[in-house]
Amino acid sequence: MQLKRQCKICDKSFTAIKSTQFFCQRKCFKKDYYQRTKLKLAELEKRTPVFNCSVCGTVSTLDFDPMKDQVAFGLFICPSCGIPRRVALAQENHPDFKLGNPYLEQFVIQSAIISTLDPQ
Repeated sequence: MQLKRQCKICDKSFTAIKSTQFFCQRKCFKKDYYQRTKLKLAELEKRTPVFNCSVCGTVSTLDFDPMKDQVAFGLFICPSCGIPRRVALAQENHPDFKLGNPYLEQFVIQSAIISTLDPQ
């Protein structure tokens, strides 16, 4: 199977050996791959990490990368409601846990702080 095609990079006409061939040379393929990869990396750098609080529903922009600084993300406290991230996760994962009981909230907050400070 031979197809007449035009290269996507240099617009030179060539005969494609496979149906998936869109470039006349390896050099053109690499140039296209580099451009696509460069665009993806630029798009990733533009994104800012956010935290969506499940308790109050606010979306907070983080000033750090949660993948690189996991300790800071573990200790993160929602700026609008003041509840630690671990407590918000406990409410999401356990339907029996409801906010409103001050003794239960204080216990969960203290246990979240202790478990974060004392990694075993």
